[in-house]
Amino acid sequence: MAKLGKTIDGTIITLSIDMGEGRDPVERMFDSEDLPDAIQQHILMAGLGRAFDQAVGGKEIVNEQVVDIVDKKWAGFKEGNWTTRTPGKGKVSKKGILEKLNAMPEGEDKERVKASLIEVGIEL
Repeated sequence: MAKLGKTIDGTIITLSIDMGEGRDPVERMFDSEDLPDAIQQHILMAGLGRAFDQAVGGKEIVNEQVVDIVDKKWAGFKEGNWTTRTPGKGKVSKKGILEKLNAMPEGEDKERVKASLIEVGIEL
């Protein structure tokens, strides 16, 4: 199966097609300026759609977070930034959970948390 590599320089994309063992790669250069305006616009919109899909895809997030991510992505584009990074959430560790549990005052709330942790398989 052929592998496709690409480099982009301005409006020119160079594709390098690996033809397999023992064969020379094939290169093709395309300038987006050679395309009709309508096609350039379609490609632009498809690229924008893909950029937004990638910004939120594969993340376990709720609706409000999606809105925030796409707003930040658009603001980044307007500022001239191709990539924007959304900081990840801190990791949750068993040690951290147990430290917080131990810091809780004795009482009903603490016992309820203990029971919940045991129920989901966390050994105390």
